Formats: sequence, C-alpha cells, structure tokens
Amino acid sequence: MTFPQEKVDKIEKVLKEQGALQTCEVCHNHSFRIFEKYTYIILQDEQGVEEGQREFPAITTMCENCGHFNFHNVNAIFHPDEE
Repeated sequence: MTFPQEKVDKIEKVLKEQGALQTCEVCHNHSFRIFEKYTYIILQDEQGVEEGQREFPAITTMCENCGHFNFHNVNAIFHPDEE
C-alpha cells in the first residue's frame, strides 16, 4: 500500500524545509522523486542478520536525472504519535 497524497505532501514539505531536496550531490539536478512506501534499513554485524536485528524505516528519494538515492529517517520527519 502506498502513502496517501496528504502524507506525501507532508514528507515533501518537511524535506524541503530541511534542505534535503535542493540539489543532487552527484549530478547537481534539482528534481527528486519521493517513493511512496517505506524502505527499511537493517543494521547487521559481520556475521550477517541476527535474531532481534535492528531496522529503521526510511523515506527514499531519488534524483530524477541520475537515479541517486537518499534515505531519510522517518523519525526525523514524523513524531512517533503521528504514525
């Protein structure tokens, strides 16, 4: 299930306020796509994924020119009571 448009609009607003959607660090383009589902980043040690692993939900943005991805911690955008 994708995010409702209201949530996408809020994500875009917050990322713009934080300066996260200004310029691609790779190609210097100014156009980004916001993915409408969470990406989960899993922390693991050298042995691989273990039981009780730690994962973080992230908002993914992609430069529309070169495809460079950026990941933004959901907790920096939404407070826990907003989820």
